[in-house]
Amino acid sequence: MAPQPPPPLAGGPPYLIIKALEDGVSVSTIELSDGIRGTTMPERLRAGEVFVLFLDGRVQGYKIQGNAEVYSQFGKVEGTARTIVEPPR
Repeated sequence: MAPQPPPPLAGGPPYLIIKALEDGVSVSTIELSDGIRGTTMPERLRAGEVFVLFLDGRVQGYKIQGNAEVYSQFGKVEGTARTIVEPPR
């Protein structure tokens, strides 16, 4: 049986849950401000750490580098190198 995605948070915004499978997984945001694309300083995760992101519409996408599992209300994605996740429009 395939793993089930976590249920939506009760009435809350869409979200991502990132679980680092190795040390050094980095998570940074991709924002568009005045037509200029920029990224924030990456958050570095150690193996086993979990990072929860709420998709509030300000951020154009998230860049996840490293071996990590990414969960959302739509399912699970496993990234081994570089994964870019864009919020639904």
